Amino acid sequence: MIDSPPEELEAVQAAGSLGDGDDTQGRLIKISESGISVPDFVKRLDENDILVAIDGKIYLDGIKNLSTTFIPPGGLEGQEAKWLLTFCRSGVIFDILLERPLSSVFLVTTQEETESVKKILSEHKFDDFQNYENFEVYKSKNRTCDIVSFKKDPLALIFPILWLSKNRLYTPLSVISMVYVFSFFLNFYLFLIVAVIISVYMDRAQENLLRSFTMYADKFHYMTIAASNEIDVATILKNVDPRNKVRFEKPQSKKKRDTVKKTMNKSAGM
Repeated sequence: MIDSPPEELEAVQAAGSLGDGDDTQGRLIKISESGISVPDFVKRLDENDILVAIDGKIYLDGIKNLSTTFIPPGGLEGQEAKWLLTFCRSGVIFDILLERPLSSVFLVTTQEETESVKKILSEHKFDDFQNYENFEVYKSKNRTCDIVSFKKDPLALIFPILWLSKNRLYTPLSVISMVYVFSFFLNFYLFLIVAVIISVYMDRAQENLLRSFTMYADKFHYMTIAASNEIDVATILKNVDPRNKVRFEKPQSKKKRDTVKKTMNKSAGM
C-alpha cells in the first residue's frame, strides 16, 4: 500500500470537515456559492457546478462520504492519485481530471435537480480512462477560444522549429530561426551547441511556452475539460455558450463514435 501525499490528505480532511452539516444521500451535490476552494478554482470549476460522477460512477453518497470516496481509510492501495470527475454546468456535462480530492464547500441539490441531471447524464458517453487528458481552454474578449493540450510532444525535442509551427507560436519561431541562422554562419560547431540547447529547452518548457504565449495574446483561462480529443472539447464549449468560437477548429470526423460503457476501466491505464 502506498501512503497518500500530505497535500492530498489535507484536501480530504478539508472536504470532510465541510460536509458535517448535511448527510442527505440519494441526491447529487454541487459547489455552493462563495464556497469554491483555491485548488478547485485554479482548475476553473465554478460555483453551482454539480458533481455528477467520479470515475464514471454516479455519485449519490452525500457530502460526508465524499472524502472517503476519493481516498478510503486504508489509503489508495497502490492506485494512482488521479480521478475523472464529471460535472454539470448549466445543463451541460463535462469531465475533468484531478490529482487531488475536491476541497470546496458543497450543498445537496434538490430532487428535481438530481433527476434532471440524471437524464442528461444518460446521454453522456465515457471513454476508457487512459484515453483522457486535460485540455485547457483560453478565451478572448470576443469569445474566441484556444484549446491547448499539454500532452508531451517528442517533436519539441527532435525538431523545435516544426513544434513551434505546429502550435502556431510564431513569435518564438521567428526568433529561434534567426538564432539558428546567425549561429550557423558564425561557426558550425556553435550552431550544433545552440541547436542542442534549444531542443532540450523546448522539450522541458513545452507547457510553460504554450500557456504563457496564449495568455500573452490577451486570453484568460476559461475552462479545463478532460476528453480524448479536441473535437469533443469544442462541442462542449459551444454547448456551454453557443456564442463561443473555437480558433483553428478541427473538422468533425465522419466516423461514428462507438458507445462506451458507463463504468470505465480505470486500472487499464496504470
